[in-house]
Amino acid sequence: MSSMYEFKHACMYTSLAGLGLIAAACTKESIPKSVDLKIERYANIKWSPALPGVEVTVLSGNPEAAAQPYSILIKCADGAGTKPHRHPTDGTAIVLQGTYLLGVGETYDPAKQQALTVGDYVYVPKEVAHFDSCKGETVLYAHGIGPLEFNCGQSGR
Repeated sequence: MSSMYEFKHACMYTSLAGLGLIAAACTKESIPKSVDLKIERYANIKWSPALPGVEVTVLSGNPEAAAQPYSILIKCADGAGTKPHRHPTDGTAIVLQGTYLLGVGETYDPAKQQALTVGDYVYVPKEVAHFDSCKGETVLYAHGIGPLEFNCGQSGR
């Protein structure tokens, strides 16, 4: 019985010593001094023109960099939109304001557009021809893996 008691105590002391070593390794010097958060206030956003009636701002990443994630906001004036086009990478968007009208196909046809409203999400696979327009001032949050390119015409050619 006493050998079992001694064994348990030896294990406990070894465990405590190990915890002490771990605690010593986790000193203030190994803890990051600041957190790399980025907070962007909507009222302070600097918009850049992209297309007629369309402005964008990059929240994170670089949409032009290959194989790199990016997040952007897209602000569209009432009636702004694009002709049928494709992107070489998958992309997603969430409507934050207004109504986003999205259609799929090689030919612009408003009858084929579906209305997405606040909170709606869309995933567009790479190389899928699509076109869009906006009803009222519309803001989208978009995310993807770069490069973000617009390829007009058949199969992105």
